[in-house]
Amino acid sequence: MIRFIYLFNRLKFRISIDGFLTCLKEIIYFNKEIILVEKEIKPSDIKDFSKDLHYTIIDTKNSKSIEKKYHLPLFDYYAQINCKTLIAEYENDLVGFIRWTEDKNFRDLLKFEMQLKPNEAYMFDFFLFPKYRGSSRINDISNFAMNHLKSIGKEKFYGFVFSDNVPALWWHRTVLRAHEYKKLKLSKFIILEWSKKE
Repeated sequence: MIRFIYLFNRLKFRISIDGFLTCLKEIIYFNKEIILVEKEIKPSDIKDFSKDLHYTIIDTKNSKSIEKKYHLPLFDYYAQINCKTLIAEYENDLVGFIRWTEDKNFRDLLKFEMQLKPNEAYMFDFFLFPKYRGSSRINDISNFAMNHLKSIGKEKFYGFVFSDNVPALWWHRTVLRAHEYKKLKLSKFIILEWSKKE
């Protein structure tokens, strides 16, 4: 029931940001290709991030207060299932967020047959609000996230990108320089998800 409430709230949020048709494409699709990626966090990857943004890492201690501040019921659900969310704010305006987990039993990891080691994380749900898309804010948030992961002993993270998401694919290939190691076909019908190897 909690997951259903979260998904309903997420759908409302995405419709308000990107419109109904874009959201429909995110909740109903069949055999959509995804690319699994991995990225070693090397010293050369530890780069500066903008100091004019305010960064907050959300966990169970502050998730409810952040939801209340922004009227966005998107953070507590993930905090409760052992995920952390990094948000970036500019002058009390939410710029974007990214999530990660170290939980080996996280549903994506099980679905994609990924196995995390103690020095690894799974990063997902990178989101920028529309007025910040196309700006360098994506680099600020990812640089802060990589700095933080490195500071807590993580040497690698995994993730995935839809092969038809050209901006995300471009960012993963040219900016992040992540290694693409497997392709899968993913299907989703509202809350049901399944994958198959290519």
